[in-house]
Amino acid sequence: MEYGDFMSTNRELKRLEGAKKLISEGMELRSDDFLLILANENKLGVVKYLVHAAKTLGIESLVVQIPEVFRPISKVPPALSAALNVADALIYVADRMLEEDFYFNRVLSVICRYREYLGKQPTKYCMMSNAKPRYFEEGIAADYKVVQMKCQKIAELLMESKKIEITSDTGTSISFSLYKEVLPRAPSYSYTFSSERARAFLPFLQAPEGEVMGCPIEDTFTGKLVVDGAISGVGAPPSPIIWSFERGQSVNVDGDEKFLSKLLRFIRRADSRVRSLRGIWVAEFSVGANDWAVLDDNFSNCEKVAGTFHIGIGHTEAQIGIERGEKFHFDCVVVNSNVTVIKRDNKKVELIRSGELLI
Repeated sequence: MEYGDFMSTNRELKRLEGAKKLISEGMELRSDDFLLILANENKLGVVKYLVHAAKTLGIESLVVQIPEVFRPISKVPPALSAALNVADALIYVADRMLEEDFYFNRVLSVICRYREYLGKQPTKYCMMSNAKPRYFEEGIAADYKVVQMKCQKIAELLMESKKIEITSDTGTSISFSLYKEVLPRAPSYSYTFSSERARAFLPFLQAPEGEVMGCPIEDTFTGKLVVDGAISGVGAPPSPIIWSFERGQSVNVDGDEKFLSKLLRFIRRADSRVRSLRGIWVAEFSVGANDWAVLDDNFSNCEKVAGTFHIGIGHTEAQIGIERGEKFHFDCVVVNSNVTVIKRDNKKVELIRSGELLI
């Protein structure tokens, strides 16, 4: 597909508007900015909307395509590093491979900060993981101010929390407390780049936006978690996956054997030291707040859907929590649950009821 091919159907135009919204409102780019679009070979159907949106907004852009034969990528090529040093923004449209996270994607995010050492603003970074063109009509087309307002309220509630309790009709029963350091630094993927979050933390968005991130204190994380939504890299399970945790560490996991074997193989591609799904550690608790995002099999989309939450397992986010040296991190999305926040004054506040966000 050539980038110039663009049919002016109502659906195409609607998706174009969503792409423009991401660039102008989400990334806050101006007409004198230079946008670098990095894309895996099979994501050009998404890229065309970004190219046309940038052109419509008068923003200069360049597409760099990563041929599938070169993947997985173990290092960032020097030419790409040089391009990032002159780019005001990067959108990476990725067909996510877990084995690239630590050796490519996370290194990309570090390179985007390099311009600070040159006395310039860091390169703004947006990742679109396993994105579909229809996301431009759904979660990416959200009212960003509404999503940001909800994320702010969730972040403030979690900052006041003493304990989180989660239950579900399918058998979830787990509780934990949160490290508070992570919340002021990385409360959400819906904050704009001019926000306090961007000044204090990595200038990073993940489209669709709308996630409030926290990190459980490992010793407090005990109970059963029934996962009925998408899981990183392997999609939605044919039946719920049941994790049992003791003090932050998985002690048992039940579910479809073929699906769990697939998950283990996926993790081992990134970290061959992993021998079992038992013994791995909790790393993240995040709440979705985007009313425009729609559930499907893509965890990066599902985790933003309002009323969902997800638990990350493996390497901790934002360098919070116990450093164990993992080279993997995957997320498990829970769709139907009840989440109650117990505040420091012991007041209980329902955050999610039967999969509905109450903020």
